[in-house]
Amino acid sequence: MMRVAPAVGIVALLCVPLAAAQPAPAARFEVADVRPSVASGDGPPAANSTARIGVPRNGRYEIRRATMVDLIRTAHGVEADKVVGGPHWLEMNRFDIVAKVPSSASRETVMPMLQTLLAERFGLVTRQEMKPVKANALVRSGGELRLRDAASPGTCQQNISTNAAAGMLTMTMTCRGVSIAALAELLTRTPSLAGITGPVVDASSLPGSYDFDLAFVPTVLANNSGGQTFAQALANLGLKLEPRELPLPTITVERVNDTPTPNDAAAVAAAFPPQPPLEFDVAEIKPSAPGARAAQQILPNGQLTLNAIPLRSMIGLAWNPPNAASIVGPRELDNTFDLIARMGGGMTQIDQEILGPMLQKLLIDRLNLKVRWEEREVKGYSLVADGKHKLVKSDPASRTRCTSASSTSSSASSSSGVTSIVGLTQTMTCQNMTMGEFAAQLQRLGGSYFQVPVLDETGIEGRWNFTLSFSPPGLAQALANARASAGVTQAAPGGAGTASDPTGEMTIEQAVERQMGLKLRSRQRAGRVLVVDYVADKPTPNN
Repeated sequence: MMRVAPAVGIVALLCVPLAAAQPAPAARFEVADVRPSVASGDGPPAANSTARIGVPRNGRYEIRRATMVDLIRTAHGVEADKVVGGPHWLEMNRFDIVAKVPSSASRETVMPMLQTLLAERFGLVTRQEMKPVKANALVRSGGELRLRDAASPGTCQQNISTNAAAGMLTMTMTCRGVSIAALAELLTRTPSLAGITGPVVDASSLPGSYDFDLAFVPTVLANNSGGQTFAQALANLGLKLEPRELPLPTITVERVNDTPTPNDAAAVAAAFPPQPPLEFDVAEIKPSAPGARAAQQILPNGQLTLNAIPLRSMIGLAWNPPNAASIVGPRELDNTFDLIARMGGGMTQIDQEILGPMLQKLLIDRLNLKVRWEEREVKGYSLVADGKHKLVKSDPASRTRCTSASSTSSSASSSSGVTSIVGLTQTMTCQNMTMGEFAAQLQRLGGSYFQVPVLDETGIEGRWNFTLSFSPPGLAQALANARASAGVTQAAPGGAGTASDPTGEMTIEQAVERQMGLKLRSRQRAGRVLVVDYVADKPTPNN
């Protein structure tokens, strides 16, 4: 009997390290509602399919309209171009996720939860690797450092202003309480603002947070505009971007399913009961003063300011119809208003998901607005093939995607030497795309040009590569309106002071025909319009 006890003790000791070596349980969302992105609310789906990656708030974490690449980069904390491999649809199919999280959850703590969800609900299998990648190091330039120390963390707000006389748009980034690392992350997420190719990495060795401003001509308008470039604006702060090859994490997708496993309907219903309508904490709306100039601004504290904005445009922000032609109603829709409103509940991130319902409630309450969606005959388009197309066969193993780049043409006034923008071009480079997929993308790519989705009637099978360059109607029209309101005529290619059509501009219809060998044919189709039945002459008094 005396020999048994030591043997039992040895077995017990051997079991301790084995038990301790077991991996910790995977972090999981308490409940998650996962589904493909579809139209929501009582209106048509938004034409803009940009992903919205939220932050955990009040026990909820929401991701809207996210591709699988968006989900993977968010879960692993890498840029989109570091997600490689996988099936062709990784940048096309979009998903919505609403998850229940602890009240203390942060952007960082939900990352492993999202990783678990992707593995369990989509069967995602990946491997992580460090690879040398061409990047941009954000470093000190060697000149005077013009950054002001900040007492508290904040964010960067972006605004575009118009100089009608010079035919120029200027991007302003107002940053308060922002670290250099956070600025690098912002530039990585929105590279088109500054014309940056590849990720931006903070290599400045500057600790803390700072207040600073950056004003520059966006890359889309930088060619011969005479404005300050982003590199010059950065140099004014004592910083610069330096090309380097840096080891950065990449995620290789080995396999993933395009359909998530079904939701637990009962658990989702219990976890996410209907929410009360969102509304502004404080709001003031009044008719605009005669001759007031239109402007809009979003501040870091969640304040929205609209000056001299037509009611039609406010309704567009609230209900998000495809374009202005989708709003019909009385002439009072052209009346202009000033609005100052602030969100409650500590919210500072304003986007269509949040702003729309708040603005709807405000306009209904203060202007007694009566609106409804109605199906009517509207102008639609079909993509057709009347002859030989100009498409190029695609590599079936490549990703299905469309990337966008913009450029300008300009002309100098012979009398004043002022350089004015006379042409804007948006170039879409698409790969491994069917004509059905392209037709479905056209409403988003064409901005407000299409009132209803484009139908594919080409009969062309297979996957193709092609490039489409056209003049974006929204941006070109905005600049033309700004010139007209300032009494400035368009500079002609041969001289100043005479009106002419902008050079080099091509509608999307012309571009499809000339560059792709296809046609966009106009057809009357059933579509939904937002009917305004009644609006008060003036808003109820402010509180």
